[in-house]
Amino acid sequence: MTISAQQFNRIVLKEDLSELKDDLKLIKEQASQIINSLDGLAFRTYNLECDFAANQSAHDRFEGRLNRIEDNLELVPLFDY
Repeated sequence: MTISAQQFNRIVLKEDLSELKDDLKLIKEQASQIINSLDGLAFRTYNLECDFAANQSAHDRFEGRLNRIEDNLELVPLFDY
């Protein structure tokens, strides 16, 4: 079977496969770094959400206590929010 010059130029050489293997290894390392960065960002975001929820809960508790104190002392609020 004879092959044309065009077909011959399309034959994959061992060196080409080696370069491809190196490129794939580099891509895998970069993808791993990106995934690690995203994982860290997701973890920090989760922590911020937990902190926000705890902070909001504390504010709600304080507001409830202040309202009860105002009612017991029959104080008129300065501002009506």
